[in-house]
Amino acid sequence: MHNPVTLENGLTFEHEVIDKLFKECKESGRKMVCPLTQKQVKSTYLNPSIALQNTIEEWSARNEAAQLDLAHQSLNPGSPKSDIVSNKNQTILGELALNNDVKVMVVRNVGSSLVNIMKSGNIQAREAALKALNQISSCETSAKV
Repeated sequence: MHNPVTLENGLTFEHEVIDKLFKECKESGRKMVCPLTQKQVKSTYLNPSIALQNTIEEWSARNEAAQLDLAHQSLNPGSPKSDIVSNKNQTILGELALNNDVKVMVVRNVGSSLVNIMKSGNIQAREAALKALNQISSCETSAKV
């Protein structure tokens, strides 16, 4: 959930999803009902749930930081080959670099580890490091770093 909204009955839904449901109901001539209770709603006003949105954003930031830290630890040149060439680690690094410019310093550290891996004799590890560096460099801020 990224943009939580609350209906008149106090239940919370993703804004885009509940808005789409209400539009479909309106277009088809059906009564607008809460998808959970199936009771008709009098108002289709979608009240933003700021507190829940803040909680989601905080959780997301902590989760991304933890994922990035784990990926960084596994990309240490002393790590087992399987960790270095893991597509999961490459994906995590690339997605987080694209989605969160705030962690530029952490991305810089990851980039340093990847550069060290490039110096290793393991061709698969070097290819994996190069792919991860490519993903990280596609983020404008990370590319500058």
